[in-house]
Amino acid sequence: MSAAQSALPAPALLQVLSEIASSKDVGSTVSDVCKRAFSGGTLPGPLLSLVFDLVHFGEIPQADWVHVVKVLKDAMVSTDPDTQSLGLNLIPSMPPEHLSEMLTKDDVGGILINLSNERSPIVRAAAITALGHLLTQSFIVERIAAAPGLASMSEEWWQAILDSMIDSDDEVVGAAFSAVARLLSLEDSSRKQPPSPAVAFLAKSHGMVLNLIAESLSPVLHRAGKLDAGAQIPVAAVLSGLAAWLATSQSSDLEEPSSHGFAFRWCVASIGSFLETLLSSIDSAAVVAGSRALLEVTEVCINFPLKLGGAPVPIGKWSSLSIASLMNLWEAPDALPGRGQLMKITTKHMGKLEMPTLSQTIKSLIPLVSTLPSASDRIEALSNIWVAALVMDSKTRKTRRSRGEVVQGATLQAILEDTFTASTISGANRAPQDSDLRKVIQRASYPAFRQELTCSLMQVLLDHATGLKLKTAFACTFESFASGSSDLGVKGAIRQDAQWTVLDWLAACVVAVHETQACLGWENSVTDGNYGMTLPSDLWLQVLQQASQCISVILRHFGMSSFIALKSFQESVTERHTTAVLKTVAGEIVEVQKLMKRMILYWAYLNDALKGRVLWIVSHHLELPSKSDETWLHLKDGLLDVLMIRPVELKRRELVEKTRAAAAGLMAPPYDAAYQSIPSEKTHGVACGLSEVADEGIIAGITCLGHLASVLDQQRSSPHFHGQLEGIKSIANVLQGVCSQFLESDHITVDIFEQCQGILKALKALAEEEPPGHDESEEEEEEEAPAEPTAPPPAVLEVELSKRVLEGFPFSGPKAHALFFSRQAQRNRALLHQLSKANRDIVGRAPPEDDGDRVAAPVSGQPSPVELAAAVGGLDLKGGAHNEGEGRTVTGPGDPVRLTLRHRVDSLNRMLTVELCAENQMGSDVTGVLVSLGIDGPVTSHRDGLVEWKPEKLQAQEPVLHQVHLSIVEFGSIELQPTMEVTLQGAESPPILTCSSYMVPMVDLLQAVDVVPTPTAFMQDIESWPAAMNCTGVCRWPGTTGGLQLLSVLDRPPLRRVWPQSFTSVGSFQAAYLTEAFGGHEIAISISGQLLELRYMGLAEYTLAGDGQEGTGFYLCRILFSSKSERVMSAIRAQLSHLLSGLTEGGVILGLDPGAGRPPPPPPIHPAVIPSQEGVEERDARNLESAVLAEWHRLNSR
Repeated sequence: MSAAQSALPAPALLQVLSEIASSKDVGSTVSDVCKRAFSGGTLPGPLLSLVFDLVHFGEIPQADWVHVVKVLKDAMVSTDPDTQSLGLNLIPSMPPEHLSEMLTKDDVGGILINLSNERSPIVRAAAITALGHLLTQSFIVERIAAAPGLASMSEEWWQAILDSMIDSDDEVVGAAFSAVARLLSLEDSSRKQPPSPAVAFLAKSHGMVLNLIAESLSPVLHRAGKLDAGAQIPVAAVLSGLAAWLATSQSSDLEEPSSHGFAFRWCVASIGSFLETLLSSIDSAAVVAGSRALLEVTEVCINFPLKLGGAPVPIGKWSSLSIASLMNLWEAPDALPGRGQLMKITTKHMGKLEMPTLSQTIKSLIPLVSTLPSASDRIEALSNIWVAALVMDSKTRKTRRSRGEVVQGATLQAILEDTFTASTISGANRAPQDSDLRKVIQRASYPAFRQELTCSLMQVLLDHATGLKLKTAFACTFESFASGSSDLGVKGAIRQDAQWTVLDWLAACVVAVHETQACLGWENSVTDGNYGMTLPSDLWLQVLQQASQCISVILRHFGMSSFIALKSFQESVTERHTTAVLKTVAGEIVEVQKLMKRMILYWAYLNDALKGRVLWIVSHHLELPSKSDETWLHLKDGLLDVLMIRPVELKRRELVEKTRAAAAGLMAPPYDAAYQSIPSEKTHGVACGLSEVADEGIIAGITCLGHLASVLDQQRSSPHFHGQLEGIKSIANVLQGVCSQFLESDHITVDIFEQCQGILKALKALAEEEPPGHDESEEEEEEEAPAEPTAPPPAVLEVELSKRVLEGFPFSGPKAHALFFSRQAQRNRALLHQLSKANRDIVGRAPPEDDGDRVAAPVSGQPSPVELAAAVGGLDLKGGAHNEGEGRTVTGPGDPVRLTLRHRVDSLNRMLTVELCAENQMGSDVTGVLVSLGIDGPVTSHRDGLVEWKPEKLQAQEPVLHQVHLSIVEFGSIELQPTMEVTLQGAESPPILTCSSYMVPMVDLLQAVDVVPTPTAFMQDIESWPAAMNCTGVCRWPGTTGGLQLLSVLDRPPLRRVWPQSFTSVGSFQAAYLTEAFGGHEIAISISGQLLELRYMGLAEYTLAGDGQEGTGFYLCRILFSSKSERVMSAIRAQLSHLLSGLTEGGVILGLDPGAGRPPPPPPIHPAVIPSQEGVEERDARNLESAVLAEWHRLNSR
């Protein structure tokens, strides 16, 4: 028995590993075990395996890694294959800095090359895996790229990996393909980074490796075909990347394979045939990987048709087989967690299907999308589906224009008229006979999905509008276009094609708004305190506005000044293309005008928040009759409504009654002018928020009134003015009456009063207008003169098309506090963010540069996504989230150098950035400064200089910044202990400044979960979670208000609310929340509170000063933490007080005593946690059954 074995028996190691698995603190034990393990001679195999397991799972002190590296070197040069493989398998788990040192000083690359040729297959496989890790780890790649010697040696390392692709052992072959797949993934992500030596090195390695694979593709495919299905997953990724590289490579232009090149068509055919065999595998993961890769190869073939040279590559067959294989997995027993991924792959590539198959696939996929639990997955899938539908619709129209054979049902209208889609949007009016489909429709008709279904279509249409090049397609005037020499040439053909692209988009917009117009009536009254601030209506109106403006631009291109000139212009044109364009535009104009007339016809059914927006678009784009008729009557009623021209008190009472009814989960009572109720204080906050709706309506009404007055005044320059004068005067009298009534109202401000005076003056002038030359003395002579026959004046007013082209959509979501934080408003903002995110890549819009703070540009007129911090409702907003802590000075006030630390957590990349700011407080420059940063916690360094920072020079009163990047390994407490040495002139030794420690709050290491389960599923699930702990705390904010403030502070990221319940009549509340720690470990937090008079227990002596209430009481809370991970629970247990303080912003402290000091500033009460809108005097008399029913309504309205 060796000395090491006798000094360190196996049971001791097993005991330590068991304690690590139980999440116990074994820091000092691990250090002692390492010293005992590495102080003796060579360890036997079983004991060495346990030691390496300890290195894998334990936290090895920094000083002990020197011994670990020594043992690792000895293991690699051992003669025992098992020992060699143990050492090689440890390499991927080593810290980057130690691995880099082994690479540069110990020639670990050369050792791995030799081991890759060993006889033992387990050694060869482990060596290839270690080589692949070295060549694809970002930190190591930077080191290799910076050292020319290592960069040249890397070619030999890659050659060894590629040679292993045809090894006799399957494990070795699989390791080689996995290494190449990691290279392709790393190189693809590096393209988004700025140019650097590392990026250039990756690009060079990428081309070299794929070139070598292509040269020996036949033997590589032959060997890969013998692997098990699971081992072929990285093979599929490699072949997909190879096909994409071949399409852009100059070496793939030859007709046949040769030693100098390889034919693209031959390689693609071979790759496709190989991937096609994966589709029939019994391994679901292999089927998914093969389908994705084959669809990507198909996309390459479609994008580079010239490379194929007319070769019979079965592109359509590959697409159909791949998507069919993915859909066959949908109902598999183990497919439920991966349905989002299946849908993402299918919808992303479904546009490659042939027309008949594509139409049926779209109709069958939309019901399946409604069953996805993640909102982000649903929105991305729907956006992909609508893009494919628009492309299909455009192809069908093009085929129809060329008089080709049109596929039945391959249009956007057919998709929207499908039973499921139409029933979801418009309701159950078209419910099918199939009971199963009827159940799916009922589940999909909940507000969230039908909003996502409509909004995604509207957003795709709006995003397509940005790339239409409308002004380019219809840039020149019709005369110059028709007479120019380019009309019959290539430029003319290109312009005509661009014009038809615009017209196809216009036709799709008209179809979309016609089939989805039901969205205007989804929320025509107050619902749960949300006064109808809906995103679908805004996007619908924006599409209608874009279509109307597109029509105006097209007509201006042909030299027309208004809609009324279109018919006569059509009759004078004989050119075929122009005739077809004008015929198409005329048809779309009719449909758009019908939609606008329908909106004002059913004005009473519109939401009050929507009326000003509808009136604004209608008044600018509707064809206005030249005399007072039913259309003008409806416009008058709309103006009177938005301008609140009725008793103001009655209008306010109506708003309050609607709000109170919604808060109680009831329908609003019929509005009665004689109703005499007075709004109580409890509804004052919401009513103040509703005043924003009234203000917006007044502004929109005044703007529309001024626009209509200018349209009437514009008719003076029309040759038909005198023939239309009587009608114009009658219209002016109508508008004059509206303006006069508004001027008499008591809710008009000074600036609006002046604007109305100008409008009224113009209207009076028109109302008093007389025909020129009118003289009573000559009236008899004029009557005796024979009347000359004249053409009847047009029935509509002539409006300059330039006045119909508006910039932007000047409306957005609510800004008032009571509405801005309502659940519906927050969900609308979150939905808008997801739509923008999903469409950036789909429609070809380049994503913005990610500087950590920049976000996507919002849709015109909508709130910025930066306002989405408090989003709720099952939408994923955590991607790329950054939790940033406030800076804190860790040095003393009298120290010569001030040191400030600030941290930033990037949850997406699992990165902790620590910013150090050193500021010289002296009057002269300081040069000898050394800052050391000790780190305690589950983080690792990604660069040298982690512990020490030496600023070259600190100028007087000038701050110098330095950043340290740490990789977060797992959830846990992170403590930073800085120290600083300052060399002062004349001092014998540099003084060491004492710095306070800096804690990274554990709440910053949490992130919001993607999917919020139902309360029932949540309660059933957490019962089986193995790790749990409970504690007792007290809310520091007193009274019932304090309980609502506590629920409000918890109702924010990173917590996602699962189940809230509050009954103020019995002074209790219950709530449940879900969050996620690093590593995907979910944490459930259940809290229940009871209002108690703690002062009778000798506690809670503090009462609010000046409130006149003694014995207000405090909420005593029982808090339960649950998790599936013992390590996560151990971390929570160790820092429970700090975590609880961070989650509640200091609102809850452990124990029973809230303390005698003042509590932290309370947050505003979130509208979502208010149990009811009843007054205090009515609270105790409330019926508990009604409260439960109201709560049920509130939960189901989310």
